[in-house]
Amino acid sequence: MKPFSRPAFTLVELLVVIAIIGLLIALLLPAVQMAREAARRSECLNHLKQIALACHNFHDSQRRFPPGYLGPKPQAPVPPYPGQWTSVFAFLLPFLEQASLKEESDADASSFNGVSLYHDDRVGESFWLRPKAFEAAKKQPQVFLCPSDNARKIERPIVLLHFHYVSPYVTLVAASFDDNRGDELGRTNYLGSGGYMGVTGIASSDAYRGVFWNRSQETFSSISDGTSNTLLFGEAMGGTQSQRRAYSWFGCGVMASAWGLERSADNNTNWGWWQFTSRHPGVVQFALADGSCRPISHTIDRDTLIYLSAVQDGQNVAPP
Repeated sequence: MKPFSRPAFTLVELLVVIAIIGLLIALLLPAVQMAREAARRSECLNHLKQIALACHNFHDSQRRFPPGYLGPKPQAPVPPYPGQWTSVFAFLLPFLEQASLKEESDADASSFNGVSLYHDDRVGESFWLRPKAFEAAKKQPQVFLCPSDNARKIERPIVLLHFHYVSPYVTLVAASFDDNRGDELGRTNYLGSGGYMGVTGIASSDAYRGVFWNRSQETFSSISDGTSNTLLFGEAMGGTQSQRRAYSWFGCGVMASAWGLERSADNNTNWGWWQFTSRHPGVVQFALADGSCRPISHTIDRDTLIYLSAVQDGQNVAPP
């Protein structure tokens, strides 16, 4: 019989093949990562779209937009913390297929002088002092999370955000528990547009108010700048990389435009909890008052962003 043989690869040939495979993998990985980020970005826009449509449905039902949050009445600095601190997102639950969660949160209202978490004309106990509300606030609706962020893993979340005035400044203040009580609270990567600095009673600042602020009751008709030119909700990741923060969806409803946009969180260690921010490279994604959603470059001029966030400043600036 005639023997058959098959020559093996030489060591040099094997090394060349390994090098080629390594090069192909190196070329492929960025493409895979870009595809995954594109999918996450699309899912994030879809979340914003759902929230914006829920807000429209609320308006159809109540003839107004929900309040940004239920803080002190009358407007006042904090602490102390009078008010239910129920955010716009809690008001939207029934329109996000979460009606049972809204009912659960307010199940013990009768134990608190009958003042509901959703009475925007009355001041009641804060949600963290109500056992049913606090348990409901621990639930995590996925629609409030950006898939590119890991807000749920961050300790000591911000429990509330509030606009107020203390001479000579209007400001946005955040508050967290000084222990780990809030670590189980559900989070949000989206916040409503409060405009320049919400409403604090200072006319020059309030002229640039947004759709959402303390016990706000804005309507479509009050958005005289045009719904396609006015921000409704935007992404907010929560703080610097050296001191990461997250927002409680039940208590945090608003963000100011006063400080403009920072560049994407992954590329800058100084992005703040006081700004709309994003983990999508180069952009922050927003929903507008007409229900449309779009990314806005982090290089947008600060004044332009303020004009876009205001409901009736007369500027009529279109999104870039």
